[in-house]
Amino acid sequence: MIAEDGTDFTHEFLDEPGYELWLFLKDGYEEGEWNPMLQVIMKSALQKNIPGFILTNISVEKLREESPELVRLMFPLRSDVTAVKTAGRTNPTLYLVKQGTILNKWGMADFEMALVDLQKVPANVREEIPAPATDSIPAKDSSLKK
Repeated sequence: MIAEDGTDFTHEFLDEPGYELWLFLKDGYEEGEWNPMLQVIMKSALQKNIPGFILTNISVEKLREESPELVRLMFPLRSDVTAVKTAGRTNPTLYLVKQGTILNKWGMADFEMALVDLQKVPANVREEIPAPATDSIPAKDSSLKK
């Protein structure tokens, strides 16, 4: 998987803990009823801290031009066309993945089912920044006079 800046982070991507949605989108795709449904799916996923990624052989610039809302909701990554075609029987195909393991996948005709299935998936836990220890915050000295 190649980010827009050319960085290959395939291993980091597959090792990422938590749930993710991967959209395999090959050149030649056609906008259709799947696009508004995917937007609903992604809005629901984002409420559960589940990120979405577009795995595509299409340039990011072209994708931004043709499907700006999709790029706003999902992070685009470049991939080899053979990998995109192999992963998806339809164009597009959506995967639910957890730490590199495929849990479910849906062709564009089944995106409504993806939304139903996503409702059963627990939210990803956000990494919290630990609060400072209470003793690291200076206590007010009540003996000080104004």
